[in-house]
Amino acid sequence: MWYYERVIKDPFYRQLTLNIALIAVTTVLAIVGLSFVLRNASAQTAAIAKAHAAAALRNSDLTTIVALQQAAASAANYQTAINQLLPSEDNLISFPQEIKTAGAAYNVIAQASFSGDPTPGANGTAGFASFSLTASGGASDVLSFLKNIETQSSQFLIAVDAVNFSTDGADGTISASGRVFFQ
Repeated sequence: MWYYERVIKDPFYRQLTLNIALIAVTTVLAIVGLSFVLRNASAQTAAIAKAHAAAALRNSDLTTIVALQQAAASAANYQTAINQLLPSEDNLISFPQEIKTAGAAYNVIAQASFSGDPTPGANGTAGFASFSLTASGGASDVLSFLKNIETQSSQFLIAVDAVNFSTDGADGTISASGRVFFQ
């Protein structure tokens, strides 16, 4: 009863009780609102970080695309030069004779023959025909001949994939396999 007389009737206590209740309700609402904002801010921070990483990746991709486009122009020039250097597949018919002639220049008896079907080029890559090669002569002459056809041959671009070199005193013999490239 004293509560009723004091709190309800007395304007001071009524105002005090109302203010305390108002502060309590405001505090509870502030805590609930703040926790919601903090939880939402954490999710948005993660989303912003993810978007930033995606933007950085796109920027990196764009930089790579620009670099590739710039390189494509110079690559086209190289492709033209390579096509001028490589013979057509039909011109490979003279390859065995070219090997024989190169061997004679080094006092080496050389013979080349094609093995298997040629592999045609695709998407700007050169085609190739596999070949086998035998050469005999002085050991140093045979090695010089092999170096010449692999690195300095002007008519054909070849890659020697396997070499078997044997000597018998001052004489040397090679058996090799490789590829000759064409347009």
